Amino acid sequence: MKEARSKAEKWFGKDEVETPETKEDTNSIPEAILDEFIGHVPNHLKTECYNVYGDRWRVDVWTATQKPDSFMRIFNIVDSYFVKFDGETITDETIKPSPVSVNIFK
Repeated sequence: MKEARSKAEKWFGKDEVETPETKEDTNSIPEAILDEFIGHVPNHLKTECYNVYGDRWRVDVWTATQKPDSFMRIFNIVDSYFVKFDGETITDETIKPSPVSVNIFK
């Protein structure tokens, strides 16, 4: 980043180059509340939580597995939730898919 900044300063002048501000997410959902909401997940790697808008959040649960005959791990999002967090409790607002009726005699 420093090298890119110095190149920009060279072309545009030092006063014209703006540094993007880093914004800390102070309103994230506490880890203890997320862990209670998600529960036990086998091979759990991490839980990512993104603010979508207002008090609505996207929560992705990642796992990592490794097959015995492979040297690479396989990463998957095993659960994804759209939730509302009011500061104390999480309310799941994920729209569940409706069961599809399949007529095999058609």
